[in-house]
Amino acid sequence: HHICFDGWSMPIFMSELRALYDGAVSTGADGNGDDGLATAVAGLPQLDVQYGDYARWQREMLDEATVSRLAEFWREELGGGRVSPLRLPTDHARPAIRSSEGASTSFEVGGGAVEHMHGLCRSEGVTTFMYLLAVFEVQLFLLTGQTDFAIGTPVSGRTHVDVEGLVGLFVNTVAIVNDARPDLTFGEVLERVRSRCLAAFEHQELPFDRVVEELDVERDLVRTPVYQVMMVHLNSAPHCSFFQRRLPSRSPFKFDLELSVSGDSILKLVL
Repeated sequence: HHICFDGWSMPIFMSELRALYDGAVSTGADGNGDDGLATAVAGLPQLDVQYGDYARWQREMLDEATVSRLAEFWREELGGGRVSPLRLPTDHARPAIRSSEGASTSFEVGGGAVEHMHGLCRSEGVTTFMYLLAVFEVQLFLLTGQTDFAIGTPVSGRTHVDVEGLVGLFVNTVAIVNDARPDLTFGEVLERVRSRCLAAFEHQELPFDRVVEELDVERDLVRTPVYQVMMVHLNSAPHCSFFQRRLPSRSPFKFDLELSVSGDSILKLVL
């Protein structure tokens, strides 16, 4: 649950669980009592800080001057009518009050498409996330004809090396303004997406609910504020493999559309 966990925490948790499991198995195999498990515990990474230290640092860091600087950036980026609600084509009328009902579908992209993506990322100097975000922006533009929308995306919130090994909730959300335009080539869209992403990541410390307050956007019961679609890019966890079983979920669907991408050599997409 997000009260104590985020996506970054999963490979940390799984890596430590695997180390402890291997230690327990070796204990049973060699008959040395708790030696194997104790050795595994002693071998876990030693942390210089705990989550409480991070919470105190965050309160100190978000002083009045810092909040003012970050808020000014987001007002300039998202305010002034630059972002409008995304009007996705639907097969029935939108309800008067936003519903949390929905469904998901998943598919994989592999082979030449992924190789082409990696090659283009290298030549254009962009990350996989930036490439996929640009593709998503173009697709949304083609579906709606709009250029004045934003896409939400979670950011790790781990801007200091000391917290990279901690289990906890650090994640925040930023809104990336669309750069897809009919008069631009895809390479030009990629360049703009890269620049906008880097700027957004540099100003990610301000909690998104505070950003919404600063924008003073008009709230309604039909749509989520600022953005109505989200893209989530889940990086692969190195040296760690596990099987994920998706259970029927009663969790509410928060957005009109969410694209989740995972994998490396093969991309798995969940809509």
